[in-house]
Amino acid sequence: MIHFAVSKNYADVVKQMVSKHGFDVNTPRDGDLCTPMHLAMWSKKGDVIETLSGLGADLTLKNIYGEACDNDYAAFIDSKNNIIWLDLELTHAPRRVDVGEILEAAVIVTDKDLKELGRGQWVISGFTKDQLLGLEDFHQRTYADEGPGGEFPPLEGSPGNGLFSDVIASQTTLEAAQAEILELVKQHCPEQACPIAGNSIQCDKEVLKVHMPDVYDFLSHQILDVSTVVGFMSRWLPEKEAEWRMDQQSHASYDHRALHDTESSIQSMRWARSNVFVQ
Repeated sequence: MIHFAVSKNYADVVKQMVSKHGFDVNTPRDGDLCTPMHLAMWSKKGDVIETLSGLGADLTLKNIYGEACDNDYAAFIDSKNNIIWLDLELTHAPRRVDVGEILEAAVIVTDKDLKELGRGQWVISGFTKDQLLGLEDFHQRTYADEGPGGEFPPLEGSPGNGLFSDVIASQTTLEAAQAEILELVKQHCPEQACPIAGNSIQCDKEVLKVHMPDVYDFLSHQILDVSTVVGFMSRWLPEKEAEWRMDQQSHASYDHRALHDTESSIQSMRWARSNVFVQ
C-alpha cells in the first residue's frame, strides 16, 4: 500500500502511513525488493522523495538488481539546482487578458554553474500568411525574411530574422511542442523544483499558464529574471552595466529568435556571476 501512495506522489499520505500508522518506510516490494525510495527515485517525484528522506529511509538498501538509492539521491539533490532557461516569441506582448499566441519557443536546461544539459527549439505551426501579415509593425520589421525573394520580404532598413517563413513551413503543433518541452525538462529537473529563467521571464511564464499549462504546472514557483539583474546594474553599478553591454555585443546574439535570445540570457547571467556576484 505504501508503494502505491509513493507512485501517486501522495507525500502527505506516506507521512501519515509511516508516522501514525506504523508502516515500514523501508519495506521491500514483492518480486523486485524495491523499497518506497527506489520507486520514488525511479518516478522522480520530488515531494515524496524528500518525505521519505525525512522519515529516515535507508538509501543503502539494494533491490534484486543490486541497486541502492544513495547515488541517485545525491544526483536528485543536485538536480534541484538546475535552471530552465526559456524564451517565447509571440503574436504580441502579454496583456492583462489576452497573452498572445506562441510563434516560437526555445528551452535550454543548465546546472547551477550554467553548464548546458539539454536544449530544444520549436517553431509553431497553424498560422496563415494573412494572419502573420496582420500582426503589428514590430513583427513585420523583426520576423520578415532576411533578404528578398520570399513570402515575407524585409521592410526597408529592417532586415528580418526569417521567423514568419519558418512558421509557415513548420509542422509542429502547439500540443506537440508542449509535450517535447516537458519531456526535455523532465530529463533534468524534478517536478516543481527548478526555477524558470530568462529576460522578463514572468511575462513568458504567464503565457505558459494559458498555452502550455502542463509545462507551467511542472515549474517551480521561483523565477530567475535576467532583466532584474540588469536593472540592479543600471541603478547601482552603472560601470558594470557598460561592461556587460560590451560583453553582450561580443558574445551574444539578441535577435528575437527564441534560441538565440535564450543563449543571450544565459550569457548575461554567466557574465554577471563572474563580474557582479563575486565573493
